[in-house]
Amino acid sequence: MFKLSDAQSAQINAVAPNYSINYSNEDYEESLETRADDYIAEVTGADVKEDIGGLCVYLLGSKLVAFYDYEMQVGHVF
Repeated sequence: MFKLSDAQSAQINAVAPNYSINYSNEDYEESLETRADDYIAEVTGADVKEDIGGLCVYLLGSKLVAFYDYEMQVGHVF
């Protein structure tokens, strides 16, 4: 199972409330996660997506390039 490093966790926590992806004002739909996935793939070229329970992290190699919190409907591209 994938585990965030302390540095990656701090990187994610430092973003709030300045998310570059924010669907929190929209009604919940699973398609929002797909929309976020597509946007992140297009912008970052991420080659790995890990769902770590409520949060998907996207990596390019071993570098954290984005995350999406599908419970809060927010995320960020670094």
